[in-house]
Formats: sequence, C-alpha cells, structure tokens
Amino acid sequence: MSEIIFDETENRATVIIDGAAAIQNAQEIKKLFQDSLAASANIAVNHQNAEEFDLTYLQLIASLFKSAVDSGKKIRFDGSNPESFTALIKGSGFHFLETNGNAGSKTDMEEN
Repeated sequence: MSEIIFDETENRATVIIDGAAAIQNAQEIKKLFQDSLAASANIAVNHQNAEEFDLTYLQLIASLFKSAVDSGKKIRFDGSNPESFTALIKGSGFHFLETNGNAGSKTDMEEN
C-alpha cells in the first residue's frame, strides 16, 4: 500500500511507494504526488520497496520534479533506488533522475 507521511516539524511530505510503481497504479500514485505538492514545501519519494517500475512511473516522477521545481519546492528520493529503477532510467532518457534524484531549482533539474 502506498501512502504519504507528513512531518509537520520539517514541513515535509514523504510519499512511500509499495507494490508496483507501474501503469496499473498510476492514478493512485499521481494523486499521492499531487497531494504531497499541495501540502508541503519539501517532498521525499521513497520507492525502495516497490516491486516493479515502468515508463509510466518515470513520467509521473518527471512531472512531480517539474511541478516541484516550478513552484519553488524541494524534492528528493529517500532511501535507496532499487536496481530495476536505475536500469529503467538508464534506458529511458530520464537522466536527470540518474544521480541523486535531488531537485531544488531549474538548474538542478537540467543538470541531473
């Protein structure tokens, strides 16, 4: 089950993705991302326990990063990126996610 955990002391929302980070759960993941953007200035995505990844998930992540950067919010990955996620990035063209996954400005987005 995927969820958002809010930490009001740090003004941070952590989106935890469990199960398939794929098209069959795209609507649920999109809603979690939208809710986290609406609720917090700092967003962390933790998908270290996700079982599978597809291009739909990468598109949702890219959209989340762009929306966060455009609205002056900070976003990062929390926990480790599974090998299957890293392999998908390498073959997909989403290279800005390949390094540490942190984005806090348009420059960060373009360089990563």
